[in-house]
Amino acid sequence: MRSRFTFLFRQKRKLQIITTSLTGGLVAGYIFSKYKPIVHAEADISVKVGERISTLPTYSMTEVAKHTTAEKGYWLAYKDGVYDITSYVENHPGGKMVLRSA
Repeated sequence: MRSRFTFLFRQKRKLQIITTSLTGGLVAGYIFSKYKPIVHAEADISVKVGERISTLPTYSMTEVAKHTTAEKGYWLAYKDGVYDITSYVENHPGGKMVLRSA
């Protein structure tokens, strides 16, 4: 009799653990999906990847080389583009050390 009682208790306990786990997972999933920020961005399909944009200015490497201080801004030339990374350098945990890799 005692072994049957132990068996039933163990079965009931397993069912409680499974039910509690599933309920907790469903509640957590619902809360995550409800408060997850929804971002909508519209793609600009008029510009193709790798295509030059004629409205952007063109800079020489001499002009880019002048921008190496916080006052003038930090510019970086990469492939066919010139990027102003001043705010990135100011907020980066490595600070100006990040420029050594550029």
